[in-house]
Amino acid sequence: SCNLPDGTQNHTACALGLCLDLGLRGLCSAACTTASDCPSTAACAAFSGPGAPAPPSPRCVARCDAMRPCGDPLLACQPADASGGLGFTLPGSPVGTTVCTPKRCTVPADCPGGSCVARGTASFCSR
Repeated sequence: SCNLPDGTQNHTACALGLCLDLGLRGLCSAACTTASDCPSTAACAAFSGPGAPAPPSPRCVARCDAMRPCGDPLLACQPADASGGLGFTLPGSPVGTTVCTPKRCTVPADCPGGSCVARGTASFCSR
């Protein structure tokens, strides 16, 4: 986690100096252009749309699966999906790769500790 109590990003808390405002606590990340630029536990995600995290993507995000869940109530383990306000692709990753990204929601109860925010044509959990 890298968000400060006031909700701002503490970039110095991250080894590579980049905190993304994703999830309940923020996520440390790094810039990338393809999956080979990220650690083996991460994939390169190129976000698009009005809800894309700042600073602009592409950024390394954690890989996940049934054995390695996201561990953040506002994130979900999801495959690439280029549609919607937080759409993303995974350049250089095999088809079927799943990563921790903001969870889609329909009501606030879907987002424990956060809120359900409309981003373009879909709604996602946000802090």
